Amino acid sequence: MLRALETLLFVSRNLHPPDFEELMASVGTPDEELKSALARQLQWPQRPPDIGTLLGAACDAALGAFAGLRKTLQQSGDVRDVYRALRLLPKGLEALYPLAAILPPVNRFFLDPSLRSDDAVQARFLGAPAQNDTGVMQFGEKERGGFWLYVP
Repeated sequence: MLRALETLLFVSRNLHPPDFEELMASVGTPDEELKSALARQLQWPQRPPDIGTLLGAACDAALGAFAGLRKTLQQSGDVRDVYRALRLLPKGLEALYPLAAILPPVNRFFLDPSLRSDDAVQARFLGAPAQNDTGVMQFGEKERGGFWLYVP
């Protein structure tokens, strides 16, 4: 799942509409890997509470975004369809963020890439109490001008 989300972040950062087909060819099929992993997953762990719900929501968002991107690619849709598909990415990140304090791989995912190998930085955030003014936040859902904000 983290690989799929990282790939979606890469697509969103490197999107140049005339090169969309090339970009999608270069990223491979992390969505297929995620589908395969989900098929092998019999059930989510019960501890901590809601972990299955949060991981499931993040997986659904990643798979939905890839489905939209692939549909646009197959149907030669316009760039608005690509942006529409990428709107699911922040929803997946929002669902995943509460797990950053308890799951080391998720914790590393939300760190700046240059800090991911720094164990001291990772330990400082791992197990830290949740705060209301941090994480992935959404403002103005379904309103023109709505946006997402990530506060580490």
